[in-house]
Amino acid sequence: MFVPNNPSEFWCQLVKSVDELETMMEKLNAAYGSLPASDMIVEKPEKGMPCVAMYSEDERWYRGEIVSIADEDLEVHFVDYGNSENVNKSKVKAIKPEFMKLPSQSVKCCLRGLKPVNNSWSDKAVEEFEGLTMDKTLSLHVKSYAAGAYIVDLEDKEGDVDVGAKMVELGYCELQLPESPGKPTKSSVANPFPSLDMSEGEKFTAFVSWVENPQDFWIQPADKESELEELGAKVQDLYSGETGALEKVEVGLPVIAQFSEDDAWYRAYIEAKKADKLMVRFVDYGNTDTLGTESLRQPSEELLKVPAQALNCSLVGIRPLQSTWNSDSKDIMEEMVKDGATVHLKSKDDVWMVDMDVNGTSVAEELITAAVVRRDAPKTPEKTSARRLIHYKNIPQIPEGSSEKVFVSHVNSLDSFYCQMSKHSGELDDVMAAIDEYCTSGGAQGAGELKISTPCLAQYSADGGWYRATVLAVYPEEADVLFIDYGNREKVKQGNIYVIKDEFLDLEPQAIHCTFGFEGSKETMTKLQDLVADKEFTVKALNVIPGKTTVYLTDEKGDDVFSLIQGSETPMETAVSSTPIECEGASLPMETGGETNIVKELPSQELPIDTVTMYASSIDSPSCLYLQKAGIEDDLETISQQLESKYSSLQPSELSLSEVCVGSICCAKYSDDNKWYRAKIQSITDGQAKVVFVDYGNGEETDTASLKALTSDFGSSPMAYECSLADVAPVDGTWSEEATALFDESVMEQELECCFKSLSEVNIKVSNTDIAKLMIEKGFAIKELATDLKFAEQSLPEGTLKASVSHLENDIFYLQLEKDEEAIGEIGEILLEKCKSSPSCDKVEVGMHCCAKFNVDGYWYRAQVDNVSEKDISVHFVDYGNSDSVTKENIRPLDKTILSAPMAYKCCLGRVGQLTSDQIQSLRTLIEEQEVMVQFSGIEDGVYSVSLSKMDGKDIAAELESKPVEEDKVEQECLSESMAELDIRDDAASKSLIVNDTHLTLDVTGFSDGLNESAIKEDGEEKDLTEEDFMTDAADLVPLTLKDGDRLQVSLSHVNSPSSFYIHQVDRKAEIDSLLDEIFELYSNTTNTMYEISEPEEGSLAVALFSEDSSWYRTKILEALDDIEFKVKFLDYGNTEVCKQTDLRKLLKKFGSQPLQTVECTLGGVRAKDGPWSEEAMALFTEMTSDKNLLMDVVKVGDDGNCIVQLLDMGLSLSEVLIDKGHGVASTTPIAVSQKTKRVFSDSSDVALTPLARKLAEEIQSRGKNNYGSFKKIQIEPDTEYAVSLCHTENPGLFWCQLSDTAADLENMLDRIQEVYKEETTLNLADASEGASCIALNKNDGLFYRAVVVSDVDKDNDSVDVFYVDQGSTLTVNLSDLREMSEEFMVLPAQSTMCRLASVVPNHGEKWSEEACKLFDQLTDDKDDLTVYVEQIGRDGAAWVQLLHGEASIGQSLVEEDHAVLIDTSMLEDSNVLDSILEDSKISDSMLESSAVPDTSLEMSQMTDSFLDSGRDSIVVKLFKHYGKPELLIDTEYFCTVSEVISPSLFFTHLRKSQENLRKIEDEIGEVTQGELTGPERGCQEGIACLCKLETTGKYARATVMGVGEDGVQVGYVDYGKVEVVSSCDIKELPSSLLAPPAQAVPCGLVGVQSSDGKAWSTEVTQFVKDNLEGEVVMYVRNVSVDGIHLVAVGKQNDEGEDLNKQMVDLGLAKSQEDISMFDMNPTSEQEESFNNLTMNRMNSYGSEEFSDCLEGQHNTKSGDATMDSGDRADHSALDTTDTSFCHCVDTSMDTSLDQSQTDLDKTEPYAETTDSSINQSYDETTTDTSVNDSVADTTDTSVYDTSTNEPMSDTSTSTENDSVVENTDASMNQSAIETSINETTDTCPADSDANTTTDASCLENVDESGLETTGASDSFHYVNYLKDADKS
Repeated sequence: MFVPNNPSEFWCQLVKSVDELETMMEKLNAAYGSLPASDMIVEKPEKGMPCVAMYSEDERWYRGEIVSIADEDLEVHFVDYGNSENVNKSKVKAIKPEFMKLPSQSVKCCLRGLKPVNNSWSDKAVEEFEGLTMDKTLSLHVKSYAAGAYIVDLEDKEGDVDVGAKMVELGYCELQLPESPGKPTKSSVANPFPSLDMSEGEKFTAFVSWVENPQDFWIQPADKESELEELGAKVQDLYSGETGALEKVEVGLPVIAQFSEDDAWYRAYIEAKKADKLMVRFVDYGNTDTLGTESLRQPSEELLKVPAQALNCSLVGIRPLQSTWNSDSKDIMEEMVKDGATVHLKSKDDVWMVDMDVNGTSVAEELITAAVVRRDAPKTPEKTSARRLIHYKNIPQIPEGSSEKVFVSHVNSLDSFYCQMSKHSGELDDVMAAIDEYCTSGGAQGAGELKISTPCLAQYSADGGWYRATVLAVYPEEADVLFIDYGNREKVKQGNIYVIKDEFLDLEPQAIHCTFGFEGSKETMTKLQDLVADKEFTVKALNVIPGKTTVYLTDEKGDDVFSLIQGSETPMETAVSSTPIECEGASLPMETGGETNIVKELPSQELPIDTVTMYASSIDSPSCLYLQKAGIEDDLETISQQLESKYSSLQPSELSLSEVCVGSICCAKYSDDNKWYRAKIQSITDGQAKVVFVDYGNGEETDTASLKALTSDFGSSPMAYECSLADVAPVDGTWSEEATALFDESVMEQELECCFKSLSEVNIKVSNTDIAKLMIEKGFAIKELATDLKFAEQSLPEGTLKASVSHLENDIFYLQLEKDEEAIGEIGEILLEKCKSSPSCDKVEVGMHCCAKFNVDGYWYRAQVDNVSEKDISVHFVDYGNSDSVTKENIRPLDKTILSAPMAYKCCLGRVGQLTSDQIQSLRTLIEEQEVMVQFSGIEDGVYSVSLSKMDGKDIAAELESKPVEEDKVEQECLSESMAELDIRDDAASKSLIVNDTHLTLDVTGFSDGLNESAIKEDGEEKDLTEEDFMTDAADLVPLTLKDGDRLQVSLSHVNSPSSFYIHQVDRKAEIDSLLDEIFELYSNTTNTMYEISEPEEGSLAVALFSEDSSWYRTKILEALDDIEFKVKFLDYGNTEVCKQTDLRKLLKKFGSQPLQTVECTLGGVRAKDGPWSEEAMALFTEMTSDKNLLMDVVKVGDDGNCIVQLLDMGLSLSEVLIDKGHGVASTTPIAVSQKTKRVFSDSSDVALTPLARKLAEEIQSRGKNNYGSFKKIQIEPDTEYAVSLCHTENPGLFWCQLSDTAADLENMLDRIQEVYKEETTLNLADASEGASCIALNKNDGLFYRAVVVSDVDKDNDSVDVFYVDQGSTLTVNLSDLREMSEEFMVLPAQSTMCRLASVVPNHGEKWSEEACKLFDQLTDDKDDLTVYVEQIGRDGAAWVQLLHGEASIGQSLVEEDHAVLIDTSMLEDSNVLDSILEDSKISDSMLESSAVPDTSLEMSQMTDSFLDSGRDSIVVKLFKHYGKPELLIDTEYFCTVSEVISPSLFFTHLRKSQENLRKIEDEIGEVTQGELTGPERGCQEGIACLCKLETTGKYARATVMGVGEDGVQVGYVDYGKVEVVSSCDIKELPSSLLAPPAQAVPCGLVGVQSSDGKAWSTEVTQFVKDNLEGEVVMYVRNVSVDGIHLVAVGKQNDEGEDLNKQMVDLGLAKSQEDISMFDMNPTSEQEESFNNLTMNRMNSYGSEEFSDCLEGQHNTKSGDATMDSGDRADHSALDTTDTSFCHCVDTSMDTSLDQSQTDLDKTEPYAETTDSSINQSYDETTTDTSVNDSVADTTDTSVYDTSTNEPMSDTSTSTENDSVVENTDASMNQSAIETSINETTDTCPADSDANTTTDASCLENVDESGLETTGASDSFHYVNYLKDADKS
């Protein structure tokens, strides 16, 4: 069948496929003919979308493709027939996958060589063509393929008619067949006149008649001068009259031409046509002219025989400075040779290569000396030729319609992937093996100077292997290469590129470029990558066009790969995303061979980082110029020759450009030299395309038919940079001619120093002259920085427009107009290209218009800066409406090409007014991700007032106004309250329930219609259900909404991977259970057929029966697998399942109205290594999350509601675990954690051990010997579960087990031991020393076992103690019962493993009770299904384990029976704890003192012994005595510079933001010191504030006198931290005005480190710190000491390495002061929940009023009142414990004397003083709360007071009621922990019983006026007691 438009465009079908098409058409019409009108409607049509449409003439359904969209009509092209028609939307359906397998059956064709009369086909011609072709079987001969159509000859064999010839014969057209291709011709037109007879080597005198440039000029031999004059006179005589008119005009024709400048006639030939003019070259002189035909004459035969008198020449040994010749070279050469020159002919190709000299001076050398040309290094012709002629063979193609077995080698997208034919894999393997041997043997040669398109061997970075490649682009140290056998590309260092051997060129490139015909998304690309990895497929070539093959790909099962990929999407997405059918179209075999891959887009150039030398190759204006790098001439020459070699020999029909559109990359011929160049189409008009030559920048118009497709071997980046002059704009908005002329004159043919601000903007200097400034100075330009660029202003849109909602913020929403979609896409493409290589902004300000990278997808968008902080920048995306926080590195300056008005319109509904929360939710449901019709009515305060309607015409405002929001809300609340009283019974027959003891009968909805607040009817009536009672649209569901920064307790409901999982909120568990109970009761009991779904639809809602528990859940139908099975997603859990139709029910609205109970999340800060998540990573993540309550921080909520989150298990980040375990890598986008979160999880506390814990630690140490002698120990791993049996038990804290897996091996070995040793008495052990391995008799059972001697010999009894290594028991054995160990019994490792129960300790006393041991034995004896989960391996080799019987925890059973309590037993493994126990059985002072506060007083006193007595105050306190003390926030990063380093424990910094303050202070001091200065009024005394001259600068600075001595005065400079000794004459009075500004030097010390020997820091270490703190650093404040020293971690900015603190430890310069963290425990589920609650409370308390009150000491307390006012109560368990300085013991040496007045108590700066090795504590009265686990005491002074008398309490007083300052909810805490600790370290405990206070110094807290605190009492210890109480309750 033929469907003609005309002979140049018609469609045909192949006869062989007609039957298959008809069968498919019958099935298609059967399927679609019975569909309801509302089914499978295409709701969001798109151009190119495949569909099924009804044809109007026969009302049958046909496959089609949407060509255009106009309101309610769609233009559809019927792909199997070729015709098109406008079809109403209602008659267009989404196509089902089964109808896409058959390729489209119409083939677009064009008759070859026919040109219609008058350039268009007449109606009569079309009618005649139809008569010759319609409904006939014809023969088709494919000649070529061009512009999307096959060029064919058509023949009617029955009538013996050639259709094309017949149309010519009838006069409707002309036949214009292209000439047969011959040999490649030269690019220039040959001179038709004979040449002078000259020979190589000749030397003669000549005149230079014409110079184009030094390599293109003409000479006339001097000895031919007279002949030339005679010839000229003869021509004038013959042609002065009107004779010899031309008969025809064509290029290359010899002519006599009249020179326009002197009107004389000369011999010439036509070199080119230019519109209606002709360019001629005068053969006797060499110059040219452009003339009309009236100035041309026919030459006589005689004149044609006379040789041309001018020789075309080129100077050897030189080349241009840049890619083109500058005018200076021409001018200097012309001046040198104006009187003639001596010429030496060297060789001839197209022109004569010559040397020239004038009076002995070489012309070439003179030009080089003048710096207008450069020397051309001599080349070896053979080498150059070889380099340029090396090419790979053409890529093998799969013939259309044929199938091949393939492997997919590389995937870019669904539109671009590469396949290798399996049948060539053996050959490729052989080549690869040979290449590997060649490259690794040492014989391979480096590639040297690389050229674009050069074949080579390159090393791939991922595996280090060597592969065949082609060079795409060359950079200073790298090259961009394409791996031709695989299809991928990458940048490779030039040292990893080798010359390719000829033998490696024989095999064709193996990567075949393929497509599904559809770009697809990132997700579909990933699916394809996963699906095709390491598998063989069958590929069928459907359509072969140059450069790419459209394929049908099937797996080994025959399943369509494309369908498998799209099958995971929703049905509508499937329809939208399906491949256009035309890309699977039927195809015809072509008579020409396949071509190489076609380039659609050239890669961007690499942005030059530094200043680079360049030349201008083309200039339009200062805003549009093209630059080329200096030194690329060889590359330009190489690519030019390769293009010429390839394209000059092509037939006209070969490599025709298939897509002629603006922006297309192509190859075009330049008319001036007739050569081929790479080009890009700029515009198209009437068959003429304006192209720009991308390597030069110039352009011209050319015929579109002459354009060629550019092949991938020329796919490197353009060599010319298209850019504009940066930082300027034209004065009047457009550049004047004078401005452009000045710019051209200043830049063209000059050496330019260029500094790129972006790929499109450049600063240019010429000889140190800034061109931008020059343009401004000359008045042609104004300064315009990138930061000054602004978007154009929006204008009020007119009319009714189609739009979509891009973003919602409550009742404000943003609209994108449909008409702007293309512009938004174009802007996105520009940003993608320009931003990825542009530098970030130097300066970012609020209100700045810019480009910003969106964190969620990593793409660039136009934006406006809303806020700037130290850490991030808030931006608003102007084309979408949403916002994000980004770093400065992700901000780019605007480009002038993207300044159009923002595309997102900020709107509100005009007439509705303020919306309620329910209306806002309804609005979201109505418009989110929906197309709407909009009318704009006005704008106020930047918000447009609009009216909206849905696509069906319904007014959205009217729908919102009609919704009875409040009434519905009240009814819902009443119903909820009533439902709370329901006790639903499982009685399906009566469907009854009890409400307040009243029996009700349920109606069909599962509820009694009598339910209300006032009365309950006893017999409710069933009401009839209608479709209105059900919900089907998923858009009506209420999503679970979270927001950025939320912290929640969650459990995971379903896990796909760490990148995709679903959560349940723990605090919503009751809500979930209630909902599911109601659903279960109703759907399990109802028999109402109204609930059944007769025709389930994809995308609709349902209630489905889950197969695993037979319960009903809310679901969404994802896919119909067939008529009875459907894939559904469980909306409240996230998992999917295949359900039968009989297991689906309709969803009642009352169940659909309740919010969804889960949301999809992605784990932030981590991504999978090398592709998808591994099975090991999945297993680890599942293990870490299964059956656990976790803390979840919401980092980012996406527009689709999905969340990027952090998951924390007992404070441990799961992201970091995945990274640490090697299963993931850190994400490129860092996950921000809130300050609250950082504070909670940076807490770390030392633990004061209870006597109970101490006893357990002693037991660990005593049992920790290695009792296994020479036996190998069986290996067990932490975090692993083992099946075991217990072989020996001492108590729950110490037992031995055997692994079940090796039980059989042990049994076999014991049998063998009995055989060998039972009757043997000659093998008695000779050496029974301790540690000897032996075989020992166990008299309890009379059997021999393997053992180790563990004691010395008891000589009195001739016995020793032995440890049975396989049983774990120890017995005393007679020496006579010991045997020598045979080697055969040493092979099997010892089978007993020493274990301890983790997380539990005995509850009563210090030992396990007899009852506890008895219960433990009962739970474990003779149990064959015990398992242990190993949490960690202890220092003594014991395994800390969770012991389980089945699923029951043995430890938990002991806790439940009150025999044990939970504790973090990991702390007992800390070496510091054990060491302190071994020393004196009590906690050492070092365990109770701060591990982080540096002893700065000691260091500074050592430094200044002769000047200072540190006295009562620390040096830092003295230094800032009179000045405001600098205070920084804890858990905050600061940029700073270090001004002075005293030691690692004390240095001073300047914050970046304080630099301006410091400058102002210095300026003010400078003004003061200009006048007369006087000494201090009170004289030079210690402690006074003063001005003093800095030795380093000679300028005065603010200071404090630190001490006065005989040798001078020591001063500390408060703004610098320096300490110097000066003369008292240098001390000056400080004006009071200079006391006001706070000190600018911030005192700091490195946190967590101390000197390696525990003494003072060495000079070398201090110098190391100084060296590493140079320049700006990043400082993280961990805590603040009592003295005001900020305890910090320090690192270099942008340094991804370790911080300085850890470096010092790693290098051995310091040792770590590690804390014992409460987060090291291995939790039970109860502990998890308690910990999570505690952490939530800790986080929530920060910033609260109660917390602020606590810090400020504003407690509402009364003497004798033991309770805190509930309104002021602080949750002290939530206070920061990052520092352990609170943990001090008070001993009798504490100075409790009071030498200060009562007013001292009111001072705002309490300072602790040091008088001996103890650290004194200061505190004030504190109230306690017995209901809260508070552990805080505020401090205001250094003495202990009786709060009732304000008198100091004697440290010798006794306590009658020793109540704790810090009261705990659990009495055991006070008794067993605190009191014991105090009594061990304090002689007496002075207290006032009325005040209810004690001096429990281990629980004190210091708070200074800055609000920075160090809390008291270990949170870890509180946690233990907290759990004990929780357990008891």
